[in-house]
Amino acid sequence: MLEGPIADLAVPDVASAPGRRDFLWKHTCFEAFLAVEGKTAYEELNFSPSGDWAHYAFRSYRERDPGRAPGRAPEVRIERNGSRLALEARFALDSERDGEALQVGLCAVVEEKDGRLSYWALHHPSPQPDFHDASGFRLRLASPKEKSREIA
Repeated sequence: MLEGPIADLAVPDVASAPGRRDFLWKHTCFEAFLAVEGKTAYEELNFSPSGDWAHYAFRSYRERDPGRAPGRAPEVRIERNGSRLALEARFALDSERDGEALQVGLCAVVEEKDGRLSYWALHHPSPQPDFHDASGFRLRLASPKEKSREIA
């Protein structure tokens, strides 16, 4: 979610037929990076306010995994008013990820109307933004096993 003077930003209009698209990060978009805790492989999900999306799999830092097909189309809902831009995305995790604790990096690329880009994340591990740096995956989602122990 972005809050502030949204009118100053370059925000794509909702697409008539949203779908999978590359290079969403060149404009305003929200991103999520997911890695099974303790593993070097990770996934990148991009969601544009247009409703377009992308899914990429990596074996390790910036090394794409060509054997992994893009995930199923997510459900994307966009809410936009004068001072708020919110995007909610629902997507299915691969069965390989079921039952594992996940490390997550939540990020956004924000484009101003003059074309300048800024890069936002829960944590930037170095002075130059690099969303692929796993040390920036700071949000931890517990495994279902851990959650059941918490309830007991």
